[in-house]
Amino acid sequence: MSNRLISLLILIIIFWGIYWLYYYFFILNKGDMSISTNIENYKVSLYNSKLKTSFSTECLQAVCELIDLAPFQYEMTLSKEGYKDYVKTISIVSWEKLQLKVALEKQLLMEKIDIPLTQTLADTEKQIEEVRELSFLQKSYKYFLIPHLGYFYFQENEDNSLTLFQKNGQETLNLYSFQKIERTFLDIQAIEQTNNMIFISYWDDKFLYNLSNNSIEKIYFPQKINYVKQMNHIYHLINDKGTFLYDTNTKNIEYFYLFKDFIYYDNEHYLWIIFLSETEKKNNYNLSHLSGNLIVKYNFKTKTMKVLETTDINITKIILENNSLYFYDSWNNKYQVKNIE
Repeated sequence: MSNRLISLLILIIIFWGIYWLYYYFFILNKGDMSISTNIENYKVSLYNSKLKTSFSTECLQAVCELIDLAPFQYEMTLSKEGYKDYVKTISIVSWEKLQLKVALEKQLLMEKIDIPLTQTLADTEKQIEEVRELSFLQKSYKYFLIPHLGYFYFQENEDNSLTLFQKNGQETLNLYSFQKIERTFLDIQAIEQTNNMIFISYWDDKFLYNLSNNSIEKIYFPQKINYVKQMNHIYHLINDKGTFLYDTNTKNIEYFYLFKDFIYYDNEHYLWIIFLSETEKKNNYNLSHLSGNLIVKYNFKTKTMKVLETTDINITKIILENNSLYFYDSWNNKYQVKNIE
């Protein structure tokens, strides 16, 4: 028998072998799959590692029927923009229908808020005016700038006292008088989640000052404060140790031991951070296998929690502004948090 004839026979055998395999697996022995999800308009992708083949289909409805599937093992991926990919290994059995029920989770989004770099003529004129103000403020005992409230400065008096002023545009207001102390023990910052309040640190004493009605409330708190935010009649005093809650009704300060920083997300949940350094807390919640800072949603009624995302961003503030959630990092970059599950 000639070599050409042998080669032809081998090709025929290979062809019919491939056709038989195709006919057996893809024609005679097929299975079906039904997927029920909590969303619509998602994509299903199936990949077989042995055959190195993959295919995908778009599912317009929450329930998706896939028919005439070859009886193999697949890595299945369900995906949709704004949701986390759902990956699962499945096996299709000949003449059987695989029933799957899947709930896709939202993908938390952190959108950095960029500061416009364009500068108008009005901005330039404003900067010139600010330079004039700075030359005046630099002669004061100590001054602070809070962008939406203007400048606050202490003026030294002859009787060894200090007077606190607010300068906002052309208006200058006399706010309060203090006994003179070293500059290093004076600090003023805005109270977050309000538009008209400032926090004054005066040695071991702290003051909540309402600029709308010129009222002031004194708190004794001999610790450094990183920032303050208000939630109704409760003030969150946040420092490196964690969050201390000051109740203006009872005048009590209570250490919030669960988390270093948090916000009330709704009537049942806190949104908070388990920081990278909090290894003991991660161990307590069986989360030691997760790296980075953990953004967590905690149900304080059922005592259950859900990790929404992990991030390497060094989060330093969690703030609610106009019903939107924002994170700040150690460089004071601002991120809007969206698509919370």
